[in-house]
Amino acid sequence: MADETIDKEALLKRLKDGEEISPVVGSYGGDLFEDKDFVLEALELNGRIMEYAAKKLLSDHDVVLKATKFSPFTLRNCPETLLQDPSLVLQVLAVDGTALQLVAPELRADRNIVMAALASSGLALEFAAETLRSDRDVVLKAVQKDGLALAFASDDLRSDQDIAFVAMASNTAALRYIEPSHLAKDRDFLLEAVKKVGGSVLQHAPPDLQSSEDFVLEAMRIDSSSLGFAAKSLRGNPDPDVSRDTFEE
Repeated sequence: MADETIDKEALLKRLKDGEEISPVVGSYGGDLFEDKDFVLEALELNGRIMEYAAKKLLSDHDVVLKATKFSPFTLRNCPETLLQDPSLVLQVLAVDGTALQLVAPELRADRNIVMAALASSGLALEFAAETLRSDRDVVLKAVQKDGLALAFASDDLRSDQDIAFVAMASNTAALRYIEPSHLAKDRDFLLEAVKKVGGSVLQHAPPDLQSSEDFVLEAMRIDSSSLGFAAKSLRGNPDPDVSRDTFEE
């Protein structure tokens, strides 16, 4: 018992000092990693200690919960019973919503669970059940958090222009995921996007529109910053005021 205590204190000190974990752990007996209290304490110092913990601790709610605060993907090695535990899953998703991909299928179809995942990562929508990727409120929450989540919405919702504008307000690159895809090249749609989102949306417009004087001028009348996203040939003089005056003549 005395030797075990010495080992425990020595290992914790080395972890606290920031030593590389692999050689440190290799110096100690496996029994230490079956001790729940030790593992909980060690996790405070280095989340990777879970890689060496006894298999039985992967079924321990307290240990797994603490481990997932450092790496939600600890769930990958946990038994199915924990992946079906809503209380544990909710706490894990608060750290990283994309851990939704690891939980039981029935929880990925649970609206409350998915909404909790989206609160920390809009991209968690990718791992939600298909029915929820067709749920307007769910998709709106996702694209508000991260516009690129539009890529994982149902085709019907990707063609919903209100949702598209919300997504582009979060990330203008969401333009590439709009359905039908030809809208991303449509002059009138892009001008409406400038009105709703701002001139920066033009950075994702097709080159022929970025280099169209008429189009860029019209976009500038809505938002003068549009010029900054036009083709270089139209930006002309490096002085933005001079370029802008040229368009306004």
